[in-house]
Amino acid sequence: MGDQIQVAVRNRSSRTLHNATLVLCVHFTDMLAGDYEPFTAEATIPAVNKGESTDFGNMTLSADILGKTRTVDDVVSHRAILVTDEAVLWVDTDEFKIAEADEFRRAKAQGNPTPEQRTPWHQSMERDFGTAVRDVIVRGAAEVIPRYGADDVVFELPEGLAIFRPNFRLEYGDVVLQPDVNVIEDGKIRLTFSGVDNLDADDAVPKDAVLVLSSVFGEWRLRWKPGEGWKGVSSR
Repeated sequence: MGDQIQVAVRNRSSRTLHNATLVLCVHFTDMLAGDYEPFTAEATIPAVNKGESTDFGNMTLSADILGKTRTVDDVVSHRAILVTDEAVLWVDTDEFKIAEADEFRRAKAQGNPTPEQRTPWHQSMERDFGTAVRDVIVRGAAEVIPRYGADDVVFELPEGLAIFRPNFRLEYGDVVLQPDVNVIEDGKIRLTFSGVDNLDADDAVPKDAVLVLSSVFGEWRLRWKPGEGWKGVSSR
C-alpha cells in the first residue's frame, strides 16, 4: 500500500542460489530512458530454492526526481538484479522481455538497429540462437496430457536455450497461450500449456500449433502437430 510493494523472485532454474541480495531497479516518470533508481531489499536470503518463489519482503519505493517525490504510482517499468554466491543475474518480468524483444525486432526491420545490435557479440548470439532453436527439432519433445474438456501440451527443450532469455508462447488457431509452467528440470526447459484443445479424442482433428521463442536475439517459430511431431522452423 502507498509507497510499498511486496517483492518475490521465482527461480525457474535447476539450481538453488545462496546468500541472495535483491536490488530492484525502478524507472520512474520524468527519468531519462535507460535510467533506473536502485532499491535494495533489507534482508539477505540464505537460499533461493530451485523451482520455488522466494519472498524478499516489502520494499519502500520513494525517490526525488527533478524536485518531485515519485512513488509506486509513478513507476514506468522495473527490473531487478539478484546477487548470489553463484552468479549475478538480471531478473525481468515476462512483460519487460516481450517489450524489449519487440523493440529490437522493430529496429532491425526498419533498418536502424540499436547500437547493441551492431556489436559482434550480439550478431554472434543471433546466429547461435538460430542454431539452438533448430536443434529443438532433433532434441526437443512434446507430449499431450489428456484432461477433461481440453488437453494440456508439454514441451521439453534443450536447457542451453535459456542463455538467450527467450519468452515462450503457443499459437493454436486464433488462441495465444502463455505457459503455466516454465521451469528447468533435469537439464531441460519444461513448458506446460494448459487447456489447449481436445487433442486426444478419437474424432479430434488437431490444428498445427506454433511454439514461438521470442528474444532480443530474434524470434523463431516451431510448427508442431499432435500425432505428427515437429513440422518445421522459421524465423521472423
